[in-house]
Amino acid sequence: CIMSNFAYSYDNFLIFGTGDYAACFGNGTDPAFDSPEGIDCLVKTWKDRGITGIIHRFDTPDAGDEFIFTNHVGNDNPEHRFLTKSIEAIAERFSQPVVVRAAAEKYGLEYWAWWPSVYSDGAPSDIPVDGQGLDKTSWNYEHRYVREHPEVLTIDRKGKKQYGVMEYAYPGARKSKIAEFEHFAHNGVRNIIACMRSEASQMQPPPVDADQYGFNQPVVDEMKKLYGVDILTDPRFDFKDPNFNRHDPMLDNWRKLRGSYLTQFYRELRQAMNVIDPNIKIAVQLPGGEHIGSPLGNMYVDWRTWIDEGLIDLIIYGITMEATLDPKAPSKGYLTDAIAGTGILPVSVFREFIDKSKNPKARILQANGDYYFYRAPDKGFDGWRTDFFCAAFTRAWYQRWQQWKLDIKDFGYIKYIENDFDAMPVKSECYYGGYGDPRYNPWERKGSGIWSWLGNGDSVKPYAQNEIKYGDNGNAIKLTSGNDSSRMLKARMWGGTNRGNMYIWANQNQIANGTAELSFRLYRPDANSGVSIWLESDRTYIRPVNLTIAAGGDISYSANGEKISSGQSAKTGQWQKVVIDVNLAVKKYSISIDGTKIAKDISYPSQVESFCVMYFDPGNLPNTEIYLDEAALHWKPQLYDVAGKEKLLFSDDFESYVSKSKFTDNAKWTVGPKGSDGRFVIENSMSFGDGVRCLEASGGGSVLSKTFTLKSDSTVAVDFDVFLKSDSPYIAMVTPSEGWRSKNGTVISLLNSKNEAVIDIN
Repeated sequence: CIMSNFAYSYDNFLIFGTGDYAACFGNGTDPAFDSPEGIDCLVKTWKDRGITGIIHRFDTPDAGDEFIFTNHVGNDNPEHRFLTKSIEAIAERFSQPVVVRAAAEKYGLEYWAWWPSVYSDGAPSDIPVDGQGLDKTSWNYEHRYVREHPEVLTIDRKGKKQYGVMEYAYPGARKSKIAEFEHFAHNGVRNIIACMRSEASQMQPPPVDADQYGFNQPVVDEMKKLYGVDILTDPRFDFKDPNFNRHDPMLDNWRKLRGSYLTQFYRELRQAMNVIDPNIKIAVQLPGGEHIGSPLGNMYVDWRTWIDEGLIDLIIYGITMEATLDPKAPSKGYLTDAIAGTGILPVSVFREFIDKSKNPKARILQANGDYYFYRAPDKGFDGWRTDFFCAAFTRAWYQRWQQWKLDIKDFGYIKYIENDFDAMPVKSECYYGGYGDPRYNPWERKGSGIWSWLGNGDSVKPYAQNEIKYGDNGNAIKLTSGNDSSRMLKARMWGGTNRGNMYIWANQNQIANGTAELSFRLYRPDANSGVSIWLESDRTYIRPVNLTIAAGGDISYSANGEKISSGQSAKTGQWQKVVIDVNLAVKKYSISIDGTKIAKDISYPSQVESFCVMYFDPGNLPNTEIYLDEAALHWKPQLYDVAGKEKLLFSDDFESYVSKSKFTDNAKWTVGPKGSDGRFVIENSMSFGDGVRCLEASGGGSVLSKTFTLKSDSTVAVDFDVFLKSDSPYIAMVTPSEGWRSKNGTVISLLNSKNEAVIDIN
């Protein structure tokens, strides 16, 4: 990692959650945060990219069992629950907060701990259907205090709870929440973001109206005391009443009362931090208006008091409180809506108040900074809060590919999925019905795949057993027929179709080109036994590569969706090895059993571009059992290496240049036409791979490399990485419905001695 002396003149805080990144970018990449060495290198790189501070989102294992109760729900989605398991596994090896904080201090970055729990207190695993649009959920954790005191959850006029959201009118609720922050402060955290972002709408449908919740008994009693109104019966507080007036002054009194309890929480939090260390700083994230916004309602946010009393030291402006956006929020009466832009105050209002307040050193960060090519924030802000995702994806993808290239060199292929089931617990649902890992493991140099849904032998769900197996030791999977789809065994790897799909689980590719081989051992105990096996993408949901062994043993396959009989039969009472070879270049596959070719060059639909999932389905015919062992899916990508002895003619990774400097003529490059050197700059905030620098071109000129000479019979390989900036200020995690669009473009040419283009790529 190359360091530079360049520094921005403004704050540039990078936001990330080690839990999410550990799960989605693991294993064995720096953004996976799964080793102290990777974390140290990553933080060093951030320093050289111009980052001045980091906002580290903690996860539930960081709070510990003292505050968090984990809901172990049988057979909830194992692929999603695996996220929690992967985070827990790292927490057992080392403390991510301690390591990240130490690295930040080592490289001179501000370290802020983001504990997103002011309004994210989990939910029970058995929320009942209540007739009001609330479906049963299986959330994976609850805060212990809320579990023991569910009355502190905010409610509507009918008593319906909004899970995850405490009403801070209860002193016990404030005290329990402050205890969490005290826990982190006692463990060395000195800058804390007491975040109000809520996951409530991930646990249940969002509120049907902005003024639905906030009718707990302490609020009811105080409104009677102060204003002589019963908010439970007064029609002015019923948003369903035909005469409901959103701007009634009495509603404002109620909203301000609820907001006063939130202010009291921050007041008591500040007092608690002062006891531990008066230098501890507290930050909040706000939409930028006078009210809190979706999904938390129209409660008044008294940020002026928070600033004037020194309760907070940093405001991150422009943040929606929704962890999951409610597309109908603009029609629900929210007085402040960050997404719709409703009720948002200009930042100048915040700036002017802070400058004249008793706490003029308080800072304002502008949210939603560019993912790349950082620029100065708008007037009135002290800096940016920028998401880490884009840089994390690029680095993780590059590192995974280096690991895979080494496997191809050593083995001839990538062990995309390999599992002999010997380590799988016998007759066990394992972890929420799944076992294995949907990510590649560079230490084992293979992927095990995550296998689901597993049972314990009491149902038609597949399970590991050791009575019938291939070889003398270990386990095999037993599959049983039935009318329930849970009879199917699924194995999956997370991955994207290509590096252009920049979403969070895609740092490793799906099988997208070259050839693949699916192999496994199969045992049919009798003539009733049958099974279907197929590969599919996680996006097309069709069965292009499909082999079926029917009851009786007849073998058939699918050719472009048409079922075709092979005229051959599978055996019973013995293990057979099945191999399916797939050629993605020509969209064909072949099948062999015990070395005998069953079918060759079977065509599958051309629209199928990739694979990352395989299924084994015993069907619904009665009395069918099938046993599976030694399953493997190997991938040999199409590589474009040039045969023969390599001679490097030209190379530049731009790491030796000074960040933010103009790119002028040098020994390696010529810039033209004259006067266009200002259009090319060495950029350090966006790069590919392990480096930090690249050449940014703004158009209107060209750069020519130094000349090199080729022999007439030689082959030249040109390898470079190009990043076209999108028209959006960020890269989305999913492809926009209209597809990717950009007005940016470039031309790459290979010129001969006459300055003629031999190759042009536009």
